[in-house]
Amino acid sequence: MNIEIKISFTQLTYLNDCFAEMETPISSERVSRISYNILFNLHKKLLKKTINKIGVKDKFKLSLEYYEGHFLEQYLLHKIEYVSKYELAYHSIQSVINDLNQKLA
Repeated sequence: MNIEIKISFTQLTYLNDCFAEMETPISSERVSRISYNILFNLHKKLLKKTINKIGVKDKFKLSLEYYEGHFLEQYLLHKIEYVSKYELAYHSIQSVINDLNQKLA
């Protein structure tokens, strides 16, 4: 099952910034390694999309597998705590979280 969200290039760059700080799993539990692997592959997918969409000013579709959307939403919910509520990045990331939540419901 696929989900699609509309996203701007600016939002995509903020998502990549969040992934730039992704740490390797501390524990060796299976769930931790699976989550890291899914997020790592998702980051590669977002980087490819970023390269393809350089210079695009309009919003475009981002297609994700259902599980990718779930893990992206959870990861962004964790990362948004570290972004100031007064920055543009906060509002851009929150908008993506809201869109994902609506599509996953």
